[in-house]
Amino acid sequence: MFRQTVIDESDRKYQLILWRESPDQPLLTYELCTNTYGLRCSPYIANRTILELAEQERESLPRAAAVLRTDVYVDDIITGTDSESDALSLQQELITLMKSGGYELRKWISNSSAILQSLPGDHKQLPLLFENSENPHTVAVLGVLYDPVRDVFSYKLNLGASSSDTKRSILSVVARIFDPKGWICPVVYWVKCLLQRFWLNKLDWNDPLPSDLLREWQAFREDLVNLKRLAIPRCTMTKPASSYSLHGFCDASELGFAAVVYLRSSNQDGSVSVHLLMAKSKVAPLRTRPTIPKLELCGAVLLVKLLNHVSLCLQRSVEFEEIVGWTDSMISLAWINTSPHTLQVYEANRVSQIQNSAISITWRHVPGNLNPADVASRGSTASTLLSHPLWWEPAWLTQHESAWPSREVERPSELPACPSWGGLFEAAVKSAKTHLKRCIGETKLTFEELSTVFCKIEAVLNSRPLCPISSSPHDLEVLTPGHFLIGHPLDALPEYPLQDVSPPGFCLCNSTFSSGVRRLMPLKINRNPKEIPQYPLNEHTTANLDCRTGPGQELRTARGSLTALVTNDTFWNREKQPWVKDGEYEARNLVPTRPAPRGREEKNNHTPLSNSRRSDREWLASLPVPKKTVTGDASSSSQNYSVASQHDHCSEHHVTTDHCPMTI
Repeated sequence: MFRQTVIDESDRKYQLILWRESPDQPLLTYELCTNTYGLRCSPYIANRTILELAEQERESLPRAAAVLRTDVYVDDIITGTDSESDALSLQQELITLMKSGGYELRKWISNSSAILQSLPGDHKQLPLLFENSENPHTVAVLGVLYDPVRDVFSYKLNLGASSSDTKRSILSVVARIFDPKGWICPVVYWVKCLLQRFWLNKLDWNDPLPSDLLREWQAFREDLVNLKRLAIPRCTMTKPASSYSLHGFCDASELGFAAVVYLRSSNQDGSVSVHLLMAKSKVAPLRTRPTIPKLELCGAVLLVKLLNHVSLCLQRSVEFEEIVGWTDSMISLAWINTSPHTLQVYEANRVSQIQNSAISITWRHVPGNLNPADVASRGSTASTLLSHPLWWEPAWLTQHESAWPSREVERPSELPACPSWGGLFEAAVKSAKTHLKRCIGETKLTFEELSTVFCKIEAVLNSRPLCPISSSPHDLEVLTPGHFLIGHPLDALPEYPLQDVSPPGFCLCNSTFSSGVRRLMPLKINRNPKEIPQYPLNEHTTANLDCRTGPGQELRTARGSLTALVTNDTFWNREKQPWVKDGEYEARNLVPTRPAPRGREEKNNHTPLSNSRRSDREWLASLPVPKKTVTGDASSSSQNYSVASQHDHCSEHHVTTDHCPMTI
């Protein structure tokens, strides 16, 4: 192939050789006119010439041009068709196309005798006899043996005889195991781990092996001959399929990690076939032994690389419905679904490689006993690998998707004594309870108010974001459960204009929560009244916690009335206010007392009500009696009346009600 490629005359001066016929003749300088072996650019020139030839003949011979662009490895063309007629047509196109560029195709080999009959004898690779089903002739294709009669790949290892088992001789034997597709990856992985143990024991190249390593190596060497019985079908798409999907598996152990890729074909007759495409394994580093979760993540990175490579190779002939990545590590799955900037450097770098993959991969969990990559990550002997059911075709992968491993949990029916068995709806009930407790607390609501609260909570729970609606960074709208119910979020603004709503109706809709909060917040504060000569001014336009305070000056009441009048000096002016709040409930707690005689006022000297004159007792008996007992001491100071709560005795200058402590 190289010698059939002519170099341009302007570039031939860079390909010079010195030559003479005999030592007596002078040296002559020659220019090489064709592509020459040994130059760095020679492989590129050969491949670039084939691609240019395919580009020039793309319109006249499209099928042959497509084969040259995708199915050529160095100077070998490896391709196929679905029928013999298509194969014969493609064969003639390839011969015509290559001959137009000065190339002649030789060493033809096929699993069909009809394709080889029209070829000259010197153009065939082997004189095949297809009538004999036990034809011993095989040909090497990309490092493995291909049997055209049975249409299978096989392995044949020439280990030779070894006089001594040293690290040098063992490496020589291992180098003869060539496995480009990773079909015998578990066997090769076992050898890798054995070689790693040589370095751990610090063996020199010609040192004899220790007894334990020697026994393991001899047993493995004797078992390698079983690879001759291995037969891997070449064709992976035997029937017309309705859909194709790629399934990759990864796993790790303390010694290393591995990944394997399968092609799943759903045929038109309802059958499903699974074929092993490619596998790869790596051993863990010796100096820094990563943890198993980190090795599992490295296995996921290796799997992503394999899936990208396989999908790129098959993109011309196969369109995949889905590409699935399977792992048995829940930790690595959590890392893959996490933003990289929240992870450590080691995990973040590998998660970024996985998330930035060129293909879309759906990650799922698989138990370890159903993971085919588990075989490759732990190694296997040749005899065990021949009949391993999980490695060549996982049985569960041929079943319907409903039978695949999943993390779904089936909960039994709810029992009264076990509400936790309710599953997801119990979680929704918990969320609703949380909102109820935070918004209402101990506040008593009417039926209409409680219904409004429930509607608001329902709107909040059904307005949680699920995913963005569009990929535009300027569109901030997200998909919520409310879109499935009414077409938009439940907490969205009404569609009608707000200016058309009457003010009373609008205030009623928006005051449900605010009124509950105003009643709730003062009750939630832990109060320890202190003896200070101040009390809050009862301003009906402000909340209890926002009341202005000032020193009390005078408290008056009319005879036979339960409404007291307070005169206060504030920081701004002197105000007179009725000492009544929230109706009769607080007014009935006010019990008037008789003023002390003038001239007998003493500071902090209170005159009990029982020591007052008889006329005052009669006057007090004529007053309305509260339902609950009120106790208190008559003050002998300038303050004329004392007030006590229904539950606690008030200290000096204090009044405590169910709503707000009032200091006099």
